[in-house]
Amino acid sequence: MIKQQKYRGTFTDDFGTNDIDILNDFENLYFEIDGVKFEGLEFGDFEILNKKDYSDQQLERFTFSAAAICNYKMTIFIPQVIIDNVENRTFTTNLILEYDLGKPKLPRGFDLKLRLNVIIDGQIFEGFSDYDISYAFDQILEQFGDQYKLKNCYGCLYSDYSPYGQKGFGGLYCFVRQKEKYLSVEIPKDSYKFDYFEKCENDYDIVQETFCCDKYEIRKQGTGYRG
Repeated sequence: MIKQQKYRGTFTDDFGTNDIDILNDFENLYFEIDGVKFEGLEFGDFEILNKKDYSDQQLERFTFSAAAICNYKMTIFIPQVIIDNVENRTFTTNLILEYDLGKPKLPRGFDLKLRLNVIIDGQIFEGFSDYDISYAFDQILEQFGDQYKLKNCYGCLYSDYSPYGQKGFGGLYCFVRQKEKYLSVEIPKDSYKFDYFEKCENDYDIVQETFCCDKYEIRKQGTGYRG
């Protein structure tokens, strides 16, 4: 299994644009700019590692909302495998993830906009969201129709979200170890929405939407809680 991946990207703020590399160990994300190191669970939630180790001069370019940095734009290029059902092929292309984090707002927080796009044979498929990457993925999958499928955890048959809520990125539940039970839970439209989770909650992993393992199966519409 892949232990980590490195993504190309750019970081833009009032001081200019820097090329960056983002290291993903599939639990945390890391990058460095001007010698200052950052860590985050999500692309829109980076904090400085060991902030006390840096001088005020090193930190003056960055804007903070509580511990997180904001007031910047970040573009990340994430290699993803696409399944083409019409041409009967698979290929790798970049999933281009763009985050735009605004200035701090009182009493806390900041505006966040994200854009997700994939370019295939010159055609742009894109999705937008104010926070949650799943909404952007859904828009892209709708544009894909029956021709293309994403070979990642978001596009997998055995993944789902908790009805109790989710993070903007990296909060997907993988039920592959109990896939028969997960697939057997029926959720009528008028059903109590927590039924499937309560039946499957004892054995799962939490994964990133852009990860993929060798147990991947194409997701079927109407499966599980998220459908």
